[in-house]
Amino acid sequence: MNRRQKKTLLILGGVVLLAAVLVGALLLWPKGGDEEGSKVTIPLSQRTPDQVQKITVENELGSYTFERTGTEEWTVPLLRDSGVPIDRTDLTNCARYAAELSAETLVAEDLEKAAEFGLDEPTAFATIEYTDGGKLELEFGDPYTGNNGYYFKLKGENTIYGISLAPVSFLTGSVLDFADLYLSPFDDTSSDNVTSFRFTNKNGAFAVDNIGDQNVIDGYGTYYKYQMTSPVTAYVDPEYFHETFADLMRIQASSAKILNPTEGQLADAGLDEPLSTIELGEGEDFTRILIGKKNGDGYYAMKEGIPVIYRMADYVVTWLDCTPYQMATKALCAPAMSQVSAVEVAFDGESYRFDIADAAQSKATYGGKELNAASFKDAYKLFCSLRSEYTADAPDRIGETEVQIIFHLKDGSTRRVELCSYENRRLAVRVDGSAQYAVRKAAGDAMKNGVKALIAGEAVTASY
Repeated sequence: MNRRQKKTLLILGGVVLLAAVLVGALLLWPKGGDEEGSKVTIPLSQRTPDQVQKITVENELGSYTFERTGTEEWTVPLLRDSGVPIDRTDLTNCARYAAELSAETLVAEDLEKAAEFGLDEPTAFATIEYTDGGKLELEFGDPYTGNNGYYFKLKGENTIYGISLAPVSFLTGSVLDFADLYLSPFDDTSSDNVTSFRFTNKNGAFAVDNIGDQNVIDGYGTYYKYQMTSPVTAYVDPEYFHETFADLMRIQASSAKILNPTEGQLADAGLDEPLSTIELGEGEDFTRILIGKKNGDGYYAMKEGIPVIYRMADYVVTWLDCTPYQMATKALCAPAMSQVSAVEVAFDGESYRFDIADAAQSKATYGGKELNAASFKDAYKLFCSLRSEYTADAPDRIGETEVQIIFHLKDGSTRRVELCSYENRRLAVRVDGSAQYAVRKAAGDAMKNGVKALIAGEAVTASY
């Protein structure tokens, strides 16, 4: 046998060995009908949703019925009679699935292995009744494929099926799966339409009103839509409002946990002594929501008048740590130019008075001489630009006044702002004699430079 013949025999031997391996693998391959079964579509009902007359559910979570009340109208009597709002979309989806129910896996055609699938002693049952007199009685066993479905059989029959979770989620779940999780009294998705709201937390009781119709714009040009009247009176900082309350109109729970809770269950959830409450709407739309104990990354909650304990994600409950300082505008003194007749600025032993002739046109004079309107507009904005950056919590360290700004209001009153030496290259800001906040020392330098530029007819930088 020459070398070429030997090589040919080796190749043929390798091919035969590979074929033997493949045949063995095929012989050992699991047959259809084992635990996961063969994928099929087995229609159990082919009807329209409006033909679903009644569904009765019984499982370890409780029992309830789902009933047709009219053309394409259904309800869940247990929730309805308890005064719990029902999610209409969930009702429709339940009827749709019940009308076109199909198994997706044929697991076994006899009950020899019923115990393997939890069907020797079923613990969950659902009966679907149709308007044409038809009926399906389902008995559910163990979950399968990673809890994404259930094994089940029809009452009185021997075939075991598998079905995905979506079509039977309402048939194997709780009555609270139908509860409406939307807790806000408003339909609109914009918080700009909130007329008022109240909330409590560890920092006090807050009251906020919508003042959008007053068209409040301060001297810096900031528009205020909301005003806080408790625990202090101040315009609400627009940026903070947007960050914290943008979804106020869409307060929604993530799940409903307990129907008709006992006093003990309320106490366990911290709802006998809530951490916080929030009140929205007026008249018939008035809604009060109670926030209880923290639960993982959420909180227990209740809507007053609804006998359900909900769970609400922590990112929904945005007001728990609000403080009056965070809520209030950071503008320390910024009267609108239309309210002011003159501004006096004093520093380094000199005083400069600017008389406003026409606020709408930003026309003003200094020493009888008309100023550049654009420069004065920016200078006035600079005078109103002071924003609280730090707290002035060491009053004994407040020193002499470095810059003073006096706004002479048209009603005869004045607003006095003093920038006083403080600590750590900061200036304490004293407004009408009271110093609560501080700013960077750069603010004082900006005021001085702005006045000098304005008088010289030069451009003024409106911020620092």
